[in-house]
Amino acid sequence: MSSQTKRIALILLVVALGIGIFHAPIMRAVTASFDMTVQIVSSTGTVLGGVASATSASFDRTVRVVDSTGKVLDSLNSGPAGVTTLTAHGFVIGEGTSALVATAACASGSIPYGQGAADPICSTLIHPNAATLGDLIAATSTNSLGSIADVAVNQVLASGGVGALPAYTATPTISGANITALNAGNISTGTLVTGRGGTGQTTGATSFCMGTSATIAAANTDFIACGENPGVTVIATETNDQQLIPAVCTISNLSVKLTAAANTNVPVITVDKNTTGQTLTCTVANTATTCTDVTHSFTTAAGDLLSVKLVNPAGANATGVVYMAFQINC
Repeated sequence: MSSQTKRIALILLVVALGIGIFHAPIMRAVTASFDMTVQIVSSTGTVLGGVASATSASFDRTVRVVDSTGKVLDSLNSGPAGVTTLTAHGFVIGEGTSALVATAACASGSIPYGQGAADPICSTLIHPNAATLGDLIAATSTNSLGSIADVAVNQVLASGGVGALPAYTATPTISGANITALNAGNISTGTLVTGRGGTGQTTGATSFCMGTSATIAAANTDFIACGENPGVTVIATETNDQQLIPAVCTISNLSVKLTAAANTNVPVITVDKNTTGQTLTCTVANTATTCTDVTHSFTTAAGDLLSVKLVNPAGANATGVVYMAFQINC
């Protein structure tokens, strides 16, 4: 008898006698009636009948113990029934006392996603497999995570709008809620609009153009100069009432006050640059005596000429004395 045949015979004898050479998990799987069978299988899982089949020179054989139903009894299967076929690269899920469940392989970048009392699934969301220090993880497309690359210092992350990735910028445009506890002294350049808690003006030297005019009758146009006083009669020619601007400046915050209320034929006041009306304008409403424009502004170049034009239409009330002012930041 060859050594291989002796070895197989010894294994069969041990099993038959019930001697505790097998590990405890195998012995616990044996029923009270000792309902088990010894099988000899090849490395491919084919059951080989008889001892003689195990006499191959390569001894490419495995001994396993099964019960009368064909269930393999070993240290892994002494509890719930095990799966007999696994999907390549899938994973196995425990089901308590029920049979184990094998899953399909997850897609590249998909990870197991817990569902509480239900079996986990492969996530629909695709995850990156690496990250760079300083980068931000973000949804780069539907159900796919990517990264926003880190950038140089002193830049902020600004929204790219709905459905778009945010991006870093050194010159953000601020919108939304007001900035709390902003110290205007810390602003060196740029404009903070009034709706965000600012003045709407760029930083720099601030001055005001203020002028006064005598009453303006209906169906008349008057031009008011900075420093003009109510003793000056109506000036109907704009070139006689312009003021020189010596630098690049921002003109804003127009304010007008009449000493007589307007009627339904309302007066309109506009700041002109080089005789052309700008967006800085306001209208004194019916029964009102004042108007302002704190929203609009325009810029000047050195050498531009400014004036304020008041048009009082036909049928309007006389304005009474007119007071006007606007702000200049250079």
